[in-house]
Amino acid sequence: MAQGQWAEILVHTDRVTKTVKGGMEIQYRALVTVGNLHGVGGFAIGKADTPAVAITEASRKAKLLHNLVYVERYKQASLCQDLVGKHNGSKVYIWSRPPGSGMRAGKLSRDILYNMGITDGAAASLCQGDNMASFVIESIQLVCSVCPLL
Repeated sequence: MAQGQWAEILVHTDRVTKTVKGGMEIQYRALVTVGNLHGVGGFAIGKADTPAVAITEASRKAKLLHNLVYVERYKQASLCQDLVGKHNGSKVYIWSRPPGSGMRAGKLSRDILYNMGITDGAAASLCQGDNMASFVIESIQLVCSVCPLL
């Protein structure tokens, strides 16, 4: 899971097809979350002709500076405050919890927060699953700074 200074989690892979004039074009899509377990993390989607290349592409994209977010942590394990991400009719709630209480969240939210080094918290989403990763990162960006990355 950890490679160098980054922890990576493969969240999902898909086989996608596109109909073209000559038939169907098959590609693979991968969603990867990355983080340094010290407050920095992000995610990306990669597409390629083989699953291995799609995973590598997603991992490379997720580590780019403009895809990473920094979050302040309380006692190196929890959030400093509760977060809410809103976009159109969808909402994502991320609550801070006392150190030692563990994480209660869906798989995607848990993976993103774990890679950022947040082990105590809770998350709930009032949205469809398509943009869940975007909403989690967006809710963190609304209240947190990116300055420590630069």
